[in-house]
Amino acid sequence: MNLDSNKNTIDPAEQAALLLFRIGFGILCIALPVIAAFSRRALVIIAPIGAVVLIFSALMIKDNRNAVRRTLNVLTSPVGLAALFIIFWSALSLLWTPFPGSGAERLFRIVGTAGLAVGAIIALPKRMRATNLYLLAVGVGLSAITLLGLLLFRSAEIDATALERAAILTTLLAWPAVNWLAIKQRSLSSMAIAAAVGAIAIVFQGLSVLPALMIGAILLGGAINNSRATAVALMSAVTVLIMAAPLIAIILSFVAPQESGLGRTMQTWADLIMADPGRLLTG
Repeated sequence: MNLDSNKNTIDPAEQAALLLFRIGFGILCIALPVIAAFSRRALVIIAPIGAVVLIFSALMIKDNRNAVRRTLNVLTSPVGLAALFIIFWSALSLLWTPFPGSGAERLFRIVGTAGLAVGAIIALPKRMRATNLYLLAVGVGLSAITLLGLLLFRSAEIDATALERAAILTTLLAWPAVNWLAIKQRSLSSMAIAAAVGAIAIVFQGLSVLPALMIGAILLGGAINNSRATAVALMSAVTVLIMAAPLIAIILSFVAPQESGLGRTMQTWADLIMADPGRLLTG
């Protein structure tokens, strides 16, 4: 028995890293969508935990210099430079804001969340194992069942904002899960998830779930046919939406005012813009 060959074929650190990766991926794909339906704070508590686990797992099996190079590539890309400028301008606005304490706290949380998200994306391998991708389908299925139950038996104790966020998250995650199951010839499971998410869009009384369902389908179809063109189109669309967001908020506040959820948020933002338009530049 050759012990040296066994040491070469079985790497405990790599096995532990793979286990950590599966745990982190499971937290993001299963725990996050389900718990998000019950608490609006799930996104800011559970998502960072899953991201940190993914980052640690990547550091255990990847060359740190490779991770640094990939991080620099992300930060020096056009999107990365734009994000860095937004962070810089937001930090600069703390000099003249009337609420420096709460503003600094919110900026710190946003930057921290964005940093963890970028780290988790960099930590993802180029080729994912099939067993890990099945976790996405399981998470979407459990989240869809949970949401349908809460929507059909809605009570006053349910947080409407948390329910809306969970519905959007589940809807966006559904299309990759459906596509993966279809590739693996799991037709019944694929159709079941698609039907459940469609039912959520029908039962949910809000303006945000149906657009999320349509956008997810368009992005998935585009990514399958031409991933590069889809990425460019997505970046362009996001840029336009960010630049036109104040105008969109004002329009939506008049078109579809709501007592809660996204419509109410847009109406409040529109009122702030109309009261002090200069804050769009100064922050």
